[in-house]
Amino acid sequence: MSDVGTYPPLGLLYIAAYLEKYSNHSVYVLDAPINRMTHDQVGKYVETQKPDIVGVYSTTDYFFDVITCFSKIKSVLPRTVTVVGGPHTYLYPRKTVRFPEIDYVVCGEGEVPFLKLVNALSGGASVEQIPGVLSKENINQPVEIQRNSDIEALPFPARHLTDYRKYSSILAYSSPIATMVTSRGCPYHCYFCSKIESGQKPRTRSPKNVVDEIEICTKMGISDFMFFDELFTFSKERVLGICDEIQKRRLKIRWQIRSRADVLDEEIVHALKKAGCRLIQFGIESGSPHIQRVLNKRLNLRKVRECIKMVKSAGILTYGDFMLGSPEETIEEMHKTILFAKSLGLNYAVFSITQILPGTVLHNMALSQGLIDKDYWREYVMNPEKRPEKYYWPGKFTPEQMEKIARYAYHSFYIRPYYLWKNLWYKRSPRQFLWQAWTGIKTFIPHI
Repeated sequence: MSDVGTYPPLGLLYIAAYLEKYSNHSVYVLDAPINRMTHDQVGKYVETQKPDIVGVYSTTDYFFDVITCFSKIKSVLPRTVTVVGGPHTYLYPRKTVRFPEIDYVVCGEGEVPFLKLVNALSGGASVEQIPGVLSKENINQPVEIQRNSDIEALPFPARHLTDYRKYSSILAYSSPIATMVTSRGCPYHCYFCSKIESGQKPRTRSPKNVVDEIEICTKMGISDFMFFDELFTFSKERVLGICDEIQKRRLKIRWQIRSRADVLDEEIVHALKKAGCRLIQFGIESGSPHIQRVLNKRLNLRKVRECIKMVKSAGILTYGDFMLGSPEETIEEMHKTILFAKSLGLNYAVFSITQILPGTVLHNMALSQGLIDKDYWREYVMNPEKRPEKYYWPGKFTPEQMEKIARYAYHSFYIRPYYLWKNLWYKRSPRQFLWQAWTGIKTFIPHI
């Protein structure tokens, strides 16, 4: 068990479900992290299964692990076809497919192109014209990023292909948990975000479709749900519809969502509470209006305070994400953010050091302004053995100073008598209390 929990590989489970529904191919899902498998163990497992095709989801940060696993697989099963998808291939498709360990790259949402690729390979047909699929043969063709226009038509994730009972979260009341995505996309364009669809209208699923999936999960013994939509509350009508559908079916569930702190009203909050929502996660980022503008987050801090108060009054737990060390940020502004977080009365707060992630506006800013002397993400993709150790925003403070400030923020927020009494024990399960307490100890005492 990790410090914060273990979540299912939702993207792979969607692709697996699509293959099961629309083909006769045998499909298996290996969740290596949940089984604590090493690269060698993954290679040996694949060797025993002898699959024709192996597909892997990858972010750029973990590209080294993909190359390492594929290298081991190719050494024992050289004829096995290897495919990479995920956010990494959206950012670096051509650089990825150049590796000898990789046969194909899927760009964008993988359900449809991966099925077409598998069918073509199994039938001996050409794959060069499949939209969203890149190979060494068509590497110079324009890359077509694939998106499903109707995400409601997708089958529900194939949770039965994993040991779903193992999934848990430090924020959930009990285990197992299920993660769900009921919309894809985000209408906002924060400069620190590397999401593929920032600034685009979300594609949504209907309330009935969403609650159909919830009901199937409850029959599997799951009562706790985490919605990973970038902005679950994008449409008030849809939120109210989901809440109404949950109550009509008398589903006794606990669930949590992500939202901006300036898009909620009392009607939405009341409906969420009645339907079993127990926690809302807010990306607040900064207590400084100046840094709100710098990050293009642009939250009205007065509205943030009013929103948190409204949610807490309804009896829903609150969780705030904050960033420290952003462009132009002073030490005074960082302390202002810490004080703002404490003043909101949040149940949980996370203080992250601002990072330069690939594909973000901040990444491009750092390069164009000469704040970093090289594109280390590009260099890492070309040579994955040299993973960047720290990729904080190169401001006025050293990485060591920023880590000290972040540790101070956690200590200042969590080590308060009132907070410890109100939030770690009151109305919590003993299991959750012990888990959170142990995680807190390891946060404040390094190397334990």
